[in-house]
Amino acid sequence: MFGHAIVWMMDASTVLTNLLIASMLLIFAPMSFTGKMRGVAQVGFAVSALLLSLILWINSAFTVYAYAGLIALILSLLIFAVPTVLVACFEELIHHDWYSLIGTAVMTTAITGAAFGFWKCERRAMSEERPYTMFVDPPGPFSPIEELRAFLRDTEHQANHPDIRSARNQVLDDLRRREQNEGADSLQTRLRRDR
Repeated sequence: MFGHAIVWMMDASTVLTNLLIASMLLIFAPMSFTGKMRGVAQVGFAVSALLLSLILWINSAFTVYAYAGLIALILSLLIFAVPTVLVACFEELIHHDWYSLIGTAVMTTAITGAAFGFWKCERRAMSEERPYTMFVDPPGPFSPIEELRAFLRDTEHQANHPDIRSARNQVLDDLRRREQNEGADSLQTRLRRDR
């Protein structure tokens, strides 16, 4: 009875592994190239990596149990469960179970690919959040007007660079908004005085 459950779990994990790898290659990888869907792709890569890691560990535990028995499984679990995959690879190598060894290698590669996809999505999202990240740091919108004007004066000779151009545009918008607000404030105070 227990053996049938192990075989059924191994078959189900193979199908789930194939679905996860196909979804990473055919769905999440193309989604990671578009800005609007990058967050969804990042979550997909993270969930895929987590599920693939869990499947790899469960398959390795079943392999250790099948080839070396319960005592070897308990010993590999006592050492923080990490060596279970390594013990499974060793057992597959000793027993010439090349199909399972290749499957373990493919799953390890897929987990690495999912982690790389997650990392790449994160890097792209960080680089698009703030286009002038390391080159220019403009003053904030609540900085004094003199500081905003000084920034515009200091970066005038480099206005053709795209990073500086975007930072200058942001500062110009902030400066216009602040001058409009100050003009409206002075108009309101004049109207109050005239009453």
